[in-house]
Amino acid sequence: MIEGVCPFDLGLRQPGEWASHANCWIGWPERPDNWRLGAAPAQRAVAQVVAAIAELEPVTVVCSASAFIQACALLVDHPSSPGQCAQYPVRVV
Repeated sequence: MIEGVCPFDLGLRQPGEWASHANCWIGWPERPDNWRLGAAPAQRAVAQVVAAIAELEPVTVVCSASAFIQACALLVDHPSSPGQCAQYPVRVV
């Protein structure tokens, strides 16, 4: 933060979740000191949330390089499950 400067004065804002936007960003849970059981239950829950949001808008999931393959495995649609395919793309970065 720049001392004495309000973020709003810099043109920054935090819109409500109901405000119009083009994409949803979500962080991938992975830190074992923050999440029980190696974050596996939280990761499954986030994958379900991402799938639900992806029915309405694109989703970008942010994760570490070490969690990338695991996140992709839980988040990427599989051709064998056409009923589970999202309307919009899910990107993992």
